Amino acid sequence: MNLDSHLPPITTSSEAAYHEQTISYYDGTISLKNGTIKTSTQNWQTEPLFDGLKIIIIDNNELLCKLPHSPTSRIAGPCVCAVWNRGDAEGSQSFPAGCLLRYTAVTLSANNLLNNFTESLETLDSKLQLHANKPKLITIPLPQSIRKLCIQISNCPFQGNFRNMYLSGKALELAAHTLETIQPSSQKNIETKFKGANFEKIFMAKDILIQRMQNPPSLSELALLVGINTRKLTIDFRKVFGDSVFGYLQTLRLDAAYQMLSEGELNVSSIAYQIGYTPAHLSVAFRKKFGICPKDIHC
Repeated sequence: MNLDSHLPPITTSSEAAYHEQTISYYDGTISLKNGTIKTSTQNWQTEPLFDGLKIIIIDNNELLCKLPHSPTSRIAGPCVCAVWNRGDAEGSQSFPAGCLLRYTAVTLSANNLLNNFTESLETLDSKLQLHANKPKLITIPLPQSIRKLCIQISNCPFQGNFRNMYLSGKALELAAHTLETIQPSSQKNIETKFKGANFEKIFMAKDILIQRMQNPPSLSELALLVGINTRKLTIDFRKVFGDSVFGYLQTLRLDAAYQMLSEGELNVSSIAYQIGYTPAHLSVAFRKKFGICPKDIHC
């Protein structure tokens, strides 16, 4: 589907209301912003692109993005966007009217990236096209590690200079996680290694966990459902997804809880029962995973 044929002409608008909760700068080469955007009408906004790498974490809702020499992209959260640009260029974006979009953005100057990440440039170049003469956009699903960092940034426990010190470190962590994630994925190697029936069964097990998150099967029942023995399921699941079956299920549940808490339509108790937890169990697991209590999520 060509989005451009269904959209109004791009114009500059200042209808968006930006609420930036935190801003931090580190050594003049990296910056961090975290906050919300809400528009009263769905207009396009045009702004200069950053000279270097801009990483934007979209926590919820969606937007449209237009870069030079590229078709319009629809970006739906939760996701991570990385935009690489050199020189003068403009990009445009449009947000749904009336929707509150939460975001975190980190910028890394071109010189910083090119001078300090030389060992990774070859693999990064294959994804970001560092030497291309037009901006490059990459969108990936939001990893758990980056979501956790965004929550910590939103709930910075410090003030003054200590706040800037804390946020500077989180900005660097977020950039490191993103750069590592957008490198050519090891998923292809995993697919090659596990090509065949077992690989299909492991992903079938994952789908069952997603569908039955509230009332999941036991490990032995899950193994029976996908037609693989329990030991093989346990070993191969961890190899493919980097976590145990139980650990993966807990992440699914806590991610779902975080999303529902962010939407602000249900209380903690209702959300806990929807994902198969008691309120007390949810509070303990949520704090252990994200470092804050469920009630502390910004709505």
